[in-house]
Amino acid sequence: MNSQHHQNRTIVSGLIRIWIPIFVLLLILSACDMPADPTQKNQTEIVIATTESLPTDTPVPVPPRKLTICMAEEPQSLYLYDGRSDKAKWNILDALYDGPIDQVGYQLQAVILEEIPDLAGGGLRLEAIAVQPGQEVVDANGRLTVLKKGVFVRPSGCQESACAVIWDGQGDFMMDRMLLEFKLIEGLLWSDGEALSAEDSLFSFTLAADALTPVSKWAVDRSESYQALDAQTIKWTGKPGFLTVNVDLFFWTPLPQHAWSGLSAEELLSSEMSNQQLVGWGPYMIETWTTGESLILIKNPNYFRAGEGLPAFDILEYKFISSASDGLKALGDGECDLLDSSFDLEAQIDAVLAAEADGDLSAYVQVGPQWEGITFGIKPASYDDGYLTIYGDRPDIFGDLRTRQAFAYCINRQQIVDDLLESVSAVPLSILPFGHPDIAPDLAQYPFDVSLGAQLLDAVGWKDLDNNPQTARQAWGVYNVPTATPFEVTLLSTPSIFHTRSAEIITESLAQCGIQVTWQQMSPEELFAPGPEGVLFGRQFDLAYFSWALDGRLSCGIYQSSAIPADSNYWVGANFGGYMNSAYDLICNDAVLSLAQSEQRADALFNIQGLFTEELPAIPISYVVHILMGRNEIINYASSPSGRSDFSGLEYLDRIED
Repeated sequence: MNSQHHQNRTIVSGLIRIWIPIFVLLLILSACDMPADPTQKNQTEIVIATTESLPTDTPVPVPPRKLTICMAEEPQSLYLYDGRSDKAKWNILDALYDGPIDQVGYQLQAVILEEIPDLAGGGLRLEAIAVQPGQEVVDANGRLTVLKKGVFVRPSGCQESACAVIWDGQGDFMMDRMLLEFKLIEGLLWSDGEALSAEDSLFSFTLAADALTPVSKWAVDRSESYQALDAQTIKWTGKPGFLTVNVDLFFWTPLPQHAWSGLSAEELLSSEMSNQQLVGWGPYMIETWTTGESLILIKNPNYFRAGEGLPAFDILEYKFISSASDGLKALGDGECDLLDSSFDLEAQIDAVLAAEADGDLSAYVQVGPQWEGITFGIKPASYDDGYLTIYGDRPDIFGDLRTRQAFAYCINRQQIVDDLLESVSAVPLSILPFGHPDIAPDLAQYPFDVSLGAQLLDAVGWKDLDNNPQTARQAWGVYNVPTATPFEVTLLSTPSIFHTRSAEIITESLAQCGIQVTWQQMSPEELFAPGPEGVLFGRQFDLAYFSWALDGRLSCGIYQSSAIPADSNYWVGANFGGYMNSAYDLICNDAVLSLAQSEQRADALFNIQGLFTEELPAIPISYVVHILMGRNEIINYASSPSGRSDFSGLEYLDRIED
């Protein structure tokens, strides 16, 4: 009984503890519900809540984020090996192929590789091997040749011309060959979901090596073998005697073997699959291509950096607009977010600055790596069978380097930079491109100075007999030039706006030194027509003004004697002026056929720049300027002058939303 009574008291106490706070809460709620006016009647409204009357959180659809890049040029195809390598093509390919190796600030950066092979990291090594007579090697001049008695080659352990030897053909001969290992990062996928492997790079190498594929075989010819060791690793072995710091040239961009293996190299040149509907591994993938209008890309769900939130846009549209004026209007109206460099806005700097002044647009200026220059026709092709003016050979007016130096003093290059390029460019001081970390200090400079130019011309024998600088000087004692020959030359260039305006400044400033220049414009097709008929490749000109399509690498080989186009080499080579200097050839070889961070290469780089600025086979006029325009809300834009496209960091582009 007592036990039962105690139990009941416990239950009652528990109920009281539960109901007291509930009762207090009801009092508080009642007080909150009391009318502010005590005279107002207290009415109680009972609301029964149902599921239908409860508010629901309906998600608001987020529209896809879109970036529109407008281009003045539409690529004919996107096939990597179609024989075209223009910037418009790579502006799109960089959205489909991220890397595989980028060149940023003249430094190589691995993108889909674990690292760039080098001696310190172990991905690059040299192997001494015994070479046999008849075996293909690279000689000390950098040329492919067959090993035989009398060949100038570097023995094993030799990395400069000073220790090269002429092989006597006796006994075993050891040479070094270079080996590279490239390792792909794990988990790479093609945009169609298939795994990307080393076999895809090997497939690409096989296509590049095919005789029907219209691309340079330079790298292929210097390759002893190219192997896929496993799913991630490629091994490249070079020909004996060949060394280079440009290791990126020996990793072939992967191409989708699983999709293309059923097509031959010739069929891939015209297949829609390889030209317009190709798959990649980059931030975007192709959706639709409407010829003449636009190319639509969408975010690649298999992009290896998708976990980082890249790319920022769901849709990337390339819109094709033919004229710069229409492009600037579309940009101002918001139809474009960016204009690429194909609009040649550098020829309309005034319009660019005016558009930028409105406040909604910004100009992005990229200087180099190319430079505009005047090449001297030092040795025309007609000299190859002997120099005789009586048989119509042009007088040897550029054979004396002092004459070429006088031209450098007598051309107002700074005026071209200031007046035509609004001082955003510069006069090149070196054969190396703008901003290159290896530009040598204290190189010879040639500021515009008519008096210094005149002194050099007088010393050579070009005399101003009437003391009138506006009339042509005459040759009196100039070596290899008939007496009384007037100093009259023809300058060839393209009809571009920049070349037209530059030619006016060049002819006017040279006239102040007593050099009479006739300017003749030619279409690019005429100017660069194959030899022996073409004026450049056929070496039939006095002066030629054009831009070098450099990629940021050391390009001293352009002026080596082995690069002179002639009948003996089927008119192939870029040394159009016929400049020949054995010392230059050897120093250039030491700079090119060497490994990074070697003492020999550092010395060679310094020496080749000094020799070029002294000898002047060409006069650099100005660095090429590329101007892009964009809306101010577009951020994270970055482009390197050593890059192949305007958008090397395309995946980082973003927009500041209102």
